[in-house]
Amino acid sequence: MCESPTAKPLGHHAAQPSCHTILILSHVCARWRSLALSEPTLWTNIRVHFTACRERVDAQRVLAFTEFCLEKSQTQPLCIDFNTLTLSPRPLFGVDDHALAELVKHGSRWKHATLKLPHRTIRFPSTMPLLESLTIIGDSTYTSRDIEVSADPVSTPCLRSLQDAVLHNRIFWRLDTRALVRLSTHEHRIHAILEILTRLPGLQELLLCSPIRHGRNDPIPPKVTSHLRVLEIQIITGWCDIFFDSVTLPSLMCLRILKMWTHLIPFPQALVQFLRQSQPPVAELCIRNTRMSSQHLILIIDLLPSVFTFDFDLDVLDEGVINETLIQKLTISTNPNANSVTLLPNLTNLILRPKPNFSAFDADQLCEMVRSRRVATIGVKQLESFTLYSRPQDLDDRVRKGLEKLRDNGLVVDIIDWDGDR
Repeated sequence: MCESPTAKPLGHHAAQPSCHTILILSHVCARWRSLALSEPTLWTNIRVHFTACRERVDAQRVLAFTEFCLEKSQTQPLCIDFNTLTLSPRPLFGVDDHALAELVKHGSRWKHATLKLPHRTIRFPSTMPLLESLTIIGDSTYTSRDIEVSADPVSTPCLRSLQDAVLHNRIFWRLDTRALVRLSTHEHRIHAILEILTRLPGLQELLLCSPIRHGRNDPIPPKVTSHLRVLEIQIITGWCDIFFDSVTLPSLMCLRILKMWTHLIPFPQALVQFLRQSQPPVAELCIRNTRMSSQHLILIIDLLPSVFTFDFDLDVLDEGVINETLIQKLTISTNPNANSVTLLPNLTNLILRPKPNFSAFDADQLCEMVRSRRVATIGVKQLESFTLYSRPQDLDDRVRKGLEKLRDNGLVVDIIDWDGDR
């Protein structure tokens, strides 16, 4: 660990180092010290944090130990964690730049790297043959344009995971991404996202972290088919209908939609059309903080009978979405003559966050729905776990005890008291 010794004073723990203190070589016997100094593998996980440096001498110690680790690790693959983000002001006089430059000199040995940086230019070596994962995070006080990557292409034939929290095209197109399977990006232009899907047929996971947009002068998006297995959209915007209309994902196994701008309308219809077009075998469905009607939600889950994990969280303005109709649709009928189609027949894990209040449905109905899905039924899987977020005053003791009693039948029941802060 290359970190200022003043970051976490050892105090009375100095004689008893643990995972919570900084281990220094004086803590150990001479034999162990000799072994440690001669074993390159022990020096390959290098965590370089300047965040607690108060004086230049502290930064110089971090730099010196960084160079020491690089020397002792010899030719072994490296795991790098470099962080200078929380400095204010920065009293380092370029020492952190020097440390980063030293690490980059050994870029051909990088295997996993996380770089948390303010404004600077990163000059990667021309080839990084061992690099498997790269995360680059900029300071939120700077614009994403403040981090530059040298213009020369970088050979990264083993790169499988890339996370960038800076302007996407300044990094992504410099790297060899043919082996990439996981991408987390702040790229927001629809045509650029579709180009990524086109150029990376092996991509399996795509996390879109910024509100996606389609500019007035942007080209008309092409129709793209991709075999993504995981799609996470962190912020839904009014342009998502263009995105959903342009992409077909027939292999999608996991769909997460985490937040929606409340003034936007076309999202549910666009999502329904996308699901009809793709017919994906989605196993995990997570919809949070989105605005839609109960009818739209029922239509969406009706199109996804393969789902076995369903995590649903309401927008605070849409308390009526989890209502009596939805609860009834999810309840397995005990009438053998009933002709109703069971929603989510493969459901094994259910997470509901109805938010206050429970007025849109009877809590007893909720209990009965959960109980019905625990009973073995032909063509319907048994529910294995149920999680409910609820304010204590919204769920009376009788219903709470009724749900908890289902644990006797082997169901995992978790009732979490929701206080508004999650």
